[in-house]
Amino acid sequence: DLWRAAKAGGADLLWRVRSVVVLPVLEALPDGSYLSEIVAKRDHYRRADPERVRVIEYTLGPRGGDGTVYRLITTLLDPAQAPAEELAALYAQRWEIENTLDEIKNHQGVPGMVLRSRYPRGVEQEIFAFLLVH
Repeated sequence: DLWRAAKAGGADLLWRVRSVVVLPVLEALPDGSYLSEIVAKRDHYRRADPERVRVIEYTLGPRGGDGTVYRLITTLLDPAQAPAEELAALYAQRWEIENTLDEIKNHQGVPGMVLRSRYPRGVEQEIFAFLLVH
């Protein structure tokens, strides 16, 4: 339901899914990804209202990787438009941003802290200062 709601807003989606999610291979694609379908949890057995997705699976290599298999699903179904390798790299960048925001929100400042400035330029300055400290 959340997938459909986000997609209805016009966004292209790239989400990580758990390894237990059933993603049948409907069509293998040239970049190593494949087309599949997801269903709402309540429709798990009947699969009456599937949503078409593209699945990208990859493992981080020996340099810095622990062998964990990552499974991503996306609304971008055409590998020519968005190659699997590029999407995997973008997902990794997203985690770098997420970790930085976690550091700022939970470790550098007071949890629940609100930026003090009342003006856009001051907010930018505060955020820049937090990023410098990070």
